[in-house]
Amino acid sequence: MMDTEGSEIRMDDLNGTESAKAEDGQIWTFTVRAFDPPLRPERTVTANYDCFAEDVKVGDELIVDGGMMRFVVIEKIGPDVICHCTDPGLLLPRANLTFWRDESLVRERNAMLPIIFSKDWLDIDFGIEEGVDFIAVSFVKSAEVIKTLKSYITAQSPGR
Repeated sequence: MMDTEGSEIRMDDLNGTESAKAEDGQIWTFTVRAFDPPLRPERTVTANYDCFAEDVKVGDELIVDGGMMRFVVIEKIGPDVICHCTDPGLLLPRANLTFWRDESLVRERNAMLPIIFSKDWLDIDFGIEEGVDFIAVSFVKSAEVIKTLKSYITAQSPGR
């Protein structure tokens, strides 16, 4: 059995670095813009969700990996979300990002996220190649997601 990651907002791979340290009071930018590794501005992190800047509001808290770090959104400029670090720590590649507003998780933020991300499709391909018996999909919102997955699996592995 395998499980997909599902609809989570994640940071990029930090352009090949193992980690980045955020200090208390530093200003960081979270964006959906892509940068070639040497051109990524200092203290800039790319997120995997195209509507990132639209969904977050000034004053929201951006929580990294379930509370390992915290940032407060202080400004939005186009696709860039400018944040103030309030709880320092180490940013790690592919860390999960969640929004909190008025001390509550912003649940509607993932309404526009695809249920199966591109990385999930790669994982599903791997699972098919390895002959897994079951594929679990997280955060399913409709039967259409399961129908699409079943059709994909059938096309990729006829007769199985």
